[in-house]
Amino acid sequence: MLRRFVITLLFALAFIPAAALADYSKVITDLPLMETMKEDLSKTVAFDTADGRILETTAETPAQVRQILGYYGQALPPLGWQLYKGTYNTYRRKNEMLVIDVFQKPGTTGVQLVQFKIAPAPKQ
Repeated sequence: MLRRFVITLLFALAFIPAAALADYSKVITDLPLMETMKEDLSKTVAFDTADGRILETTAETPAQVRQILGYYGQALPPLGWQLYKGTYNTYRRKNEMLVIDVFQKPGTTGVQLVQFKIAPAPKQ
């Protein structure tokens, strides 16, 4: 009986989205961070406007650009974010836009800076 429970539990855990197991940003509290990311809280912007929130945060990771964008391509849709037409790094959810920019950290090899920006979506 216990063996059956453990096998069922392990099977169920295999189907939990990566975002459900991830740590989340301290600034964009509904944004999962990749396991290898470390958020830099000294590089944040956070304020509300009449049109919505504006939030920016930066994290660093040794992951490659395609791994980063691939992770968010899978993690964000279950959270309501949809890839914005004609882009590879911009997502829309309701009245907000999320842009993910990736840069090599200056003076390093193999370390990426990932900048996340949320702003009100343009009115359609």
